[in-house]
Amino acid sequence: MDMYLLAMSLSQTATNRELHSALPNAPVVPDRAPRSHRLHAPHAIRTRATVAHLLERTARWVAPKPSCTPLH
Repeated sequence: MDMYLLAMSLSQTATNRELHSALPNAPVVPDRAPRSHRLHAPHAIRTRATVAHLLERTARWVAPKPSCTPLH
């Protein structure tokens, strides 16, 4: 199938869904909390701190050991 025809078909389907979503008896989806509130939740801060600590420990473990010999 030609890509133009496929794009036209998909855009028409998406447009129809968008138009029919505003019907009077359409389902209502509750609003999500703003992203900034979700990022500052206590569990998110703890998770970020734990991941940062884990990455730091992994970087120290993987880092090459210092040696007295030149690399070249």
